[in-house]
Amino acid sequence: MGPLKPRETGKPLIPHVACRATLGRMNTRAPIDFYFDFSSPYSYIASEWIEALAARHGRTVRWHAILLGATFQAAGLQSPVSHPLKREYSLLDFERSARFEGVPLKMPVKFPIPTQNAARLFWYLDSVDPVTRGWAGDAFVTWRAGAVSCIRLDTRMDTAAQAASVRNALTTWAATRASTSVVDLGSETTRLTACS
Repeated sequence: MGPLKPRETGKPLIPHVACRATLGRMNTRAPIDFYFDFSSPYSYIASEWIEALAARHGRTVRWHAILLGATFQAAGLQSPVSHPLKREYSLLDFERSARFEGVPLKMPVKFPIPTQNAARLFWYLDSVDPVTRGWAGDAFVTWRAGAVSCIRLDTRMDTAAQAASVRNALTTWAATRASTSVVDLGSETTRLTACS
């Protein structure tokens, strides 16, 4: 099979050159859409390098919190960790992937963990203040106390002004929730604790 020839001109068309030219026109430096679940070790690992990857290519990252459990359910699937053999392999692969990327990983005793509150909080903060976008480097813990799900989130910003903005947004959100507190930990860090 020889080179492709368009019918109108009869001139050879070199596919990779055509693709390269098309890609050049399409490159509008759109943000990278990064979908993540707070409970997913793979999301955590990728969150540690997605901003740097985007920056290397002159792009930004648009973060989207999702719930993998709900996604699996909507697709009529089960999480791989719900199958004993796949669970064992997945747990090993989480650790191997983290080690390969040089990212510290400590799996919770109970996995997967409920992260609905973390996702709700993410979307609330995302809607009120763009400064809160991008969660790499922040820390959160979720736990259950009987039938109650809780989250503790420490968010560290780059400047005092950003930290105040996040603290104000969290305080506004916390005022509408029972069993929720917001504390300034200093060093541009704010702690939210919420149970429901």
